[in-house]
Amino acid sequence: RLSAKEGHNVTIIARRTLMLKKARKLLLSDQITKGQEILALSADVTNLRDINDAIEMSVKKLGTPCRLFVSAGRVSPGHFQDIPLSDFRSDMDVNFFGAVHVVRAVLPSMVKRGSGSVTLISSAAGLIGLWGYGAYSPTKFALHGLAEVLKFEMHSKNISISVAFPPDTDT
Repeated sequence: RLSAKEGHNVTIIARRTLMLKKARKLLLSDQITKGQEILALSADVTNLRDINDAIEMSVKKLGTPCRLFVSAGRVSPGHFQDIPLSDFRSDMDVNFFGAVHVVRAVLPSMVKRGSGSVTLISSAAGLIGLWGYGAYSPTKFALHGLAEVLKFEMHSKNISISVAFPPDTDT
């Protein structure tokens, strides 16, 4: 919403089309110029083709993004021994590999332009292991590691990398 209020074009990408429509409507109310674009594209971050297609469509319509925020997330709460192995895989697929898919889809155009900003949304659970979040917490630690690697690799390309660690989030 802040980007829309600053007059930037905005693309939002998510799986659920109803939520996308509501979010787009909210962002449209924040527009400050007539020519400002607000795109809402449906894609699943776990599906590499979906994400690549959505990012390609956004770049084609609006150009290379100046800022990228990656905030897809899934949580499977429970005690470590009680969580099905499939939930560990699903949490990692969305929370970590979903971020990898999105960043890999956007970075080449930022590198080509020679500037950009990427923010990965982790969690307070990515700083300390939280009791009852044995599948979730490690995925958020992984985002922190990814951000550290990218920060060093992208520094010379004039692309800033950051990671945010919010507490509980109303999604």
